[in-house]
Amino acid sequence: MANHSTLDPTDPRLAPIAGVDLVTYARVVKTAIAGNLRAEALVARAQSMGVADGSWQLAGLEWPARMRADRGLAAHYGALYGQVAA
Repeated sequence: MANHSTLDPTDPRLAPIAGVDLVTYARVVKTAIAGNLRAEALVARAQSMGVADGSWQLAGLEWPARMRADRGLAAHYGALYGQVAA
């Protein structure tokens, strides 16, 4: 997968939230949108991708908040979202 972002992989803005990295967050979100998943199915999908029980709720709140506060991070997410498989 080509990376079109200028963010270094060691950038602290990419630190996982509740154990959920940004790539995993993008995959779960893309799957949820593609499958029109409701809350319970979304959590189950996240767990099937290795997200620990209870971690998705925090990551699902904090990743968007982090991106709203940082346009560079939001652009990086947009690039990732376009590249990950649902």
